[in-house]
Amino acid sequence: MVKKVRIPKGSHYITRDVPQDWQSVHRKPKHKLLIFKALLTDDVETAICAGFDISTPVYKAMDSMDAAALYGLLKPLLKASAVPIVERIDFQGVAYWMPLEAFNDGTGIQFALADSFLKQYLETQADSRLACLVATILRPKTTDLQLEIRSREQVEAESIALSKLPMEVSMMVLTYFLGVKQLVADWYGDYAFGDEETECLETMHFPKFGWWGLFNSIAETGVFGTYIQVLQTPLHRLMMHTVETRRKALEIKALSSVKT
Repeated sequence: MVKKVRIPKGSHYITRDVPQDWQSVHRKPKHKLLIFKALLTDDVETAICAGFDISTPVYKAMDSMDAAALYGLLKPLLKASAVPIVERIDFQGVAYWMPLEAFNDGTGIQFALADSFLKQYLETQADSRLACLVATILRPKTTDLQLEIRSREQVEAESIALSKLPMEVSMMVLTYFLGVKQLVADWYGDYAFGDEETECLETMHFPKFGWWGLFNSIAETGVFGTYIQVLQTPLHRLMMHTVETRRKALEIKALSSVKT
């Protein structure tokens, strides 16, 4: 059920949908980024006018309490989400693309590097670390193929150009990846990384020895090829393999305990 709100306009009211997430904001990409920037900077007028598609005169005629209520309905759009606000950013003559919803086309190396740069940014608040995170997630394409990530050094070099992106684009990437991290933890954490010593499935949401250690252990099985090939494998395939491997290990352990 789509929630609606009535907005006073002169002697009558107009009705607008209340966006629940960015998928329900049916505006052009540039307008979505305008709304996002306004929410980040507490630009109430721009957020309400762009978010509810109303004119400045309609906003100016509003009671301050009505405006505050409308603004409050938009604030949830700032929450972390694994759904990208926009799919594509054009910057300095280059088209950059966000990953798909839920990181469905993201690779192991892309996730691990982004996670590393995120931790560095949260610890230091350094713009250079945020630019590296952005460069890891927001990728240029050549023809129909996304430019492959091969190393940390490659991303750090690419981040120099992206350090000049508008603030709202960098924050969009940050909130998207925070949403992806939460999704990975929710979908796989308990099942893939529970405490094997206690057989508790609710103690860890990420690998004990880090993502690089996890990918190296997967490479040792040969299922997805070499370590380099594992890094280029879609993250969700790697995670499903990890969950299945753990499930089998727990079954074997349970059977062994019954026999003894």
